Amino acid sequence: MTIAQQLERKGMEKGLQLGRLEGRQEGREEGRQEARQEGYLEGERYAQLKIARAMLQNGFDHNAAMKMTGLSEDELAQIRR
Repeated sequence: MTIAQQLERKGMEKGLQLGRLEGRQEGREEGRQEARQEGYLEGERYAQLKIARAMLQNGFDHNAAMKMTGLSEDELAQIRR
């Protein structure tokens, strides 16, 4: 193998290593972003349910609770169980 071929091979290996590293970093960041979004949505859902539960316990009309929280009739029915 010539020196040029050896240098080319080393360059390709280094390029592959850097590419893998960058790919892992991008994957981690995407995973973090997805986890943040999922956590945000779960928190928002928890808050909606908590507010609706409090409204129903304090005598609010079911339609008012649905309107204020954005929950469906089925979702409100789950709270009452």
